Amino acid sequence: MNPLRRKLLLAGVAGVPGLAGATPAQVQPAALRLGLAPFLSPSALLTVFRPLREHLERQLQQPVQAYTARHFRALVDAVQRADYDIALVPAHLAALAVADWRWQPLARTITATQVRVLVRTSGPVADAARLRGGTVGMLDSMSLTAAVGDAWLTSQQLDGPGGARTVAMPSINSALVALARDEVLAVVAATTQLAGLPPATPDGYRTLAALDHIPGPMLIGQPDAAAATVQAWQQALLAFEPDLARPTTAANARHTALTQAHLPALAPYADHLRRQLAGGR
Repeated sequence: MNPLRRKLLLAGVAGVPGLAGATPAQVQPAALRLGLAPFLSPSALLTVFRPLREHLERQLQQPVQAYTARHFRALVDAVQRADYDIALVPAHLAALAVADWRWQPLARTITATQVRVLVRTSGPVADAARLRGGTVGMLDSMSLTAAVGDAWLTSQQLDGPGGARTVAMPSINSALVALARDEVLAVVAATTQLAGLPPATPDGYRTLAALDHIPGPMLIGQPDAAAATVQAWQQALLAFEPDLARPTTAANARHTALTQAHLPALAPYADHLRRQLAGGR
């Protein structure tokens, strides 16, 4: 694994039962590498996915290290290289990884989430036309939410010269900070991404447009993992119990099995990502 191409969020070796008092003669289980899509800042990802990481440590009796990438292109590269054992990725990347790169389907998180165009509550944008000549912040063009946001801008005739300019943001929480500072006129985000924001994120925004429902993030397993290992991973994921007192998000959802039967419905999303990787729109 190349440490320059991804950022280690947390190595939980000390917290794994039975490892704290291990002697040199005892064999320590290898750490499981959990890859996370970079839709929040690294510290926010660390917080919201900690229950899942700790659950996997207990279920699998091995340390779990959580990683993210600088942006979605880096995430795609890491998945293509099979840097992770388990990866939680957007549906279009999950479909592509299973179909083209032999990753193994494990689990679904939320079934679907809505994409929204957000503007400042007290700001000047009353309708889509007011975005003309302004800037719209969204995750980078390889993200599924950006694909929906780009399509909406086209439908509003805001693409091309004289339309709205899009800018890639490193995370949804940083995008909302930019919105609060008037650095962007609008932000495109999924409802479940908004539900997982850290408390310090500015909340002075409202919905200008509610767009398509898209499939939620999915969990896939390393291409070369043995069948018994994949089965153990899937069983551990399906045993995860979300906190019912917290909002349902990709990090806090009851998992259901992801199988090959789900892939045909995801083909259009995988095709979109293939076009992005080939340099198309």
